[in-house]
Amino acid sequence: MVASPCLSAIGKLTGWKLLPTVPELRRGSAREVVGGAVRETEGQETSPVVVLEARFSAASAPPVSGRMLLVLERESSAALLQRLGV
Repeated sequence: MVASPCLSAIGKLTGWKLLPTVPELRRGSAREVVGGAVRETEGQETSPVVVLEARFSAASAPPVSGRMLLVLERESSAALLQRLGV
């Protein structure tokens, strides 16, 4: 639900049809979680990486808020940047 607006925005910018899948949950400190995502691509050729941040909040009892980081795979980052002319 939180990722859908990000995918919609990317789809509108690029003309791509993007479909969300069930997200993967990783636990730990921010350094561990992001470090784990980066380690999965170690040894690959250096290329730009795109990280998208979405903030969300809900006026519930108790209130809930947070951030979601979307770290694109290197191949996806390259394709997105190329499509956007960057």
